[in-house]
Amino acid sequence: MRPSRGLGVIAIARSWVGTPFVYQGAVKGVGADCVAMVLEIYRTYTAYKDSDAYKAYGFKPDFDRTVSMLEKYSYARLHPDYILPGDVVLYKIKDSPHFGVFTDSDTVVQSNAKVGKYVEVGYTASNLIHSVYRV
Repeated sequence: MRPSRGLGVIAIARSWVGTPFVYQGAVKGVGADCVAMVLEIYRTYTAYKDSDAYKAYGFKPDFDRTVSMLEKYSYARLHPDYILPGDVVLYKIKDSPHFGVFTDSDTVVQSNAKVGKYVEVGYTASNLIHSVYRV
C-alpha cells in the first residue's frame, strides 16, 4: 500500500487554522466550512479539479457529492483502525456528518461552528468515525 502523503496534507490542514467558520463558505482566511479544506487537499494531491458538480459548491454544498468525490479520488478508503496522520476523516458530531484531517495520535484539524473557526483540537473515539480516506 502506498504511504499517505501525510506531512503535506497536514501542512495544508494547519494552514486553515484560524479561518472563520462560515457555513457554505470556501475561502481560506475569510470563511469556510469543513468541506473547503478537503477540496483544497484533493485539488493539490489528486486528479480532482473542480468538476462541474463542485462549481456550485458555494451555493449549495452537498454531503453525498463530497463523499462520492472522496470515494472516486482517494488512494484508499480505510477502516478507522488504520488511520494515519494526514488521513481525511469523515465522522459525526452530534449526529451531523463532518470532515477533518487527522494530524497525529490525538488531534484533528476541523472547522468548528461552536468556536467559530478552524481549530486543531483533541480527538476522541467518541467522535464516531464513519470513514477514513487516504489521499
